[in-house]
Amino acid sequence: MSDFSYLNTAALRTRQVLAAHFMRGLYHVLEIGGGENPISNHVRGVERVTVVDPVIRSLVAVRHVPGGGMLDVRHMAMRIEDYEPDETADGLVMLGFEGDGHCDLDVVCRFIEKATVTVLEASCNHAPAVRAIGRILAREIYPVAVHLHTTYRGAGVPEGHAFCARNFYVLRRPT
Repeated sequence: MSDFSYLNTAALRTRQVLAAHFMRGLYHVLEIGGGENPISNHVRGVERVTVVDPVIRSLVAVRHVPGGGMLDVRHMAMRIEDYEPDETADGLVMLGFEGDGHCDLDVVCRFIEKATVTVLEASCNHAPAVRAIGRILAREIYPVAVHLHTTYRGAGVPEGHAFCARNFYVLRRPT
């Protein structure tokens, strides 16, 4: 069992389901990170998903989605700083955001500025993530439309694990 295996439990996978809810109706969703459980496994009502993560297995596919329709899926094994988009994503997802030292916040903020909706989620007990999210929110790129503070419990989730207390933010461009 890896140190982060709790992230792939039923309890913690609800983060992807919740993030997917806020992406519904958008055209192109970009996920920074994604690991073993990318947002492309959860979204409905979008046409394209790109997942950029240095550890993900590269993939280009078209998937049938429940209820009809097709989803263009691209998983790109690279850092976000090296990603050169061929189109602007109107949705941005960052679950398990690590913060300082893991990515260039200026690059992340440029993607936030281009998106209509951004979901940003991290442990509220991981100091680098808390600092980085604080700096992102202080830039006031877009207002916080939703802020949830959650504590995850369930099978496979270590009792009292510090990283199971999480903050979930939805930033939405004003219409």
